[in-house]
Amino acid sequence: MGSQPQRRAELVALGIAIRTARLKQRWGQDDLAGAAGISTRYLSKVEQGIANPTVEVLLAIAEALGTTAAALLLSAEVDKTE
Repeated sequence: MGSQPQRRAELVALGIAIRTARLKQRWGQDDLAGAAGISTRYLSKVEQGIANPTVEVLLAIAEALGTTAAALLLSAEVDKTE
């Protein structure tokens, strides 16, 4: 298992990947949250790297964005050599 700072960096990177995909769709947080069946407040925390989404939530976000959870995770890769 990774350290706390590494895990935090991974959550921030995932949040950035989700935000980037959302903005490519020209969606606001309300749009994505509604399509994924989650609250806007929770989505905001996920995008900031504060909340750690469950697999179920990540799958719902990915589906709403027309992508896969795997693609979001790949675009969120962080350098683990540090």
